[in-house]
Amino acid sequence: MRLCRNRKGSCQPEETPHRADLLTPRGVAANSPGLATNGSLPWVESHKCCTNPEGVPHVANECTTPTGLGFSGPHFPGCAPASRPWAIRCNPFGVQRVFRPPSHCGTCKISHTTRKLDCFAVQCESRSDIAYADHSHPWMPVPMTLPLSLHRRTFLATTAASAALGVLLNSIPSAEGADASPRIGETDHFWYRLAADGPTIDSQRDHKAFGFSDGQVFLSEDNALTWAHSAPFPDAANITFSCILKNGNILIATREKLFLSPDNLKTLQPIVVKNREGSDYLPHTPHTPDQPGWYFNPLDGVHTWEIDGQEMLVWGNYCNVIGGPVPVNIYYSTDSGQTVKLAYAFGKNPDFQEKETPPAEYLGNPNNPVICRHIHAVAYNPAERAFYACTGDLERGHGLECHWMRGTYDQKNDSWDWQILVSVDANSRYKSGGIHCVDGLIYWAADANGPKQPDEKYDRGIFRCAPGDLDDPTKHTLLFNPEYEVATMIIEDGVILVGASDISSAYDTGIAISPDMGKTWTQYDLKELGPRSAFRFHPKNSDGWFRVDLRKDWIDRAEVLFIKPKP
Repeated sequence: MRLCRNRKGSCQPEETPHRADLLTPRGVAANSPGLATNGSLPWVESHKCCTNPEGVPHVANECTTPTGLGFSGPHFPGCAPASRPWAIRCNPFGVQRVFRPPSHCGTCKISHTTRKLDCFAVQCESRSDIAYADHSHPWMPVPMTLPLSLHRRTFLATTAASAALGVLLNSIPSAEGADASPRIGETDHFWYRLAADGPTIDSQRDHKAFGFSDGQVFLSEDNALTWAHSAPFPDAANITFSCILKNGNILIATREKLFLSPDNLKTLQPIVVKNREGSDYLPHTPHTPDQPGWYFNPLDGVHTWEIDGQEMLVWGNYCNVIGGPVPVNIYYSTDSGQTVKLAYAFGKNPDFQEKETPPAEYLGNPNNPVICRHIHAVAYNPAERAFYACTGDLERGHGLECHWMRGTYDQKNDSWDWQILVSVDANSRYKSGGIHCVDGLIYWAADANGPKQPDEKYDRGIFRCAPGDLDDPTKHTLLFNPEYEVATMIIEDGVILVGASDISSAYDTGIAISPDMGKTWTQYDLKELGPRSAFRFHPKNSDGWFRVDLRKDWIDRAEVLFIKPKP
């Protein structure tokens, strides 16, 4: 039983391609583009051929499986052969790009596909069995052979998740062509999937996504289903940071340079950071040219806040791990990335300098005695109109590197006032990251490590306190202790997601979740992803998916993971 509608209200063979709307009586398609939910569309028979824009009659072949659908078997007379299937794109429960037929629906058929996905339908046992499809995106041919192969960007979910989801198929248009599509896995609390092959998705905001591949940058306006805008960018492989601003500007950072696009990548303007007094803040010239350091790379993923009707961008660099030594700074912009300035500059740390550099030429602020290795997080607390920042890592003989700081910004005078609240060594809850401020309270994730006594425990966990109690551990609430180092976290819509480090935990890819602001917790190990650390959680896109960096050995870029909490 299938549902197909064109602009005239019917679907006939050999006609001009047209759009089809697929109905779900369950109402789960209400938030998807191009979908009907009123039940008024006509039912038509299956196995009809439609004509694509090239004039070739074709049909998608059917595959009967216990739990899913695919493309295989004989093709129909006069239609495209199985060697050239036509792609589809479907959704379960608002999850983009995957079809999930009801478990009791033994046969599902796809027909009436066209190059623009203008007409297609799903056939199941009864009208109430119909899942829904999102066919509002451009066509892309993909090989669809069951079973799909397992690889890094197309992963097989856990046994339980596979049984629940069935055979999941999807076609993902990409700037580099399409490949076998990613599968969705699920836990009791969330769905998850790796990004499709194509540009590396570096950041997202609402329905937009910014990505890059060899020598190019890309902008998507449909959550990385397609890439509508692109531009040459020779140093794309060295992109370390990007941010899509509220007004549409995109700030892009390589290791030591900043660029701004105000026009969907039509132009890319170099941005020179300014010192607090207004002079140019220029990157150093490295002794080793291919080791300029990471001036702009953040560990956290939330960098913008609305303050007095104005968006403010603030972030700090997680650096001095690979790529060469650099100074440690907090940066800010109040004009959508057109001007980027130093909000705070740490002092000269002797442990992170180029070899054989005389002390007088050390990198860092010569007027600041406070040193650190790098910045773990910067966050804003609207209740105080104040920013908080925390740094790492440990005492190396030149001073403590773990600090908590509080900063306030004077918009009228364009000035900052920063105060050091706490300075400690590595085995402390203040060696932390993932700072978030909700309802006036401060939440953070502690990754305490470093030297300790044999009978001493690491001071780790997810903590919460009032701002005035930050320097008093007896007034902190331990919400959850995962027993391992955790330094990245995000809180949105009452859900807390926390990432584990694969090099210091028992997990391959560890994700902890609390669906109720820390009252209850569950830890999951997404073993099929292999040993990975979850890094840089970005807020949900318009389809409800968080974006997460997966890193090898904590720092080397690997895949991009998407997580969607269940209702």
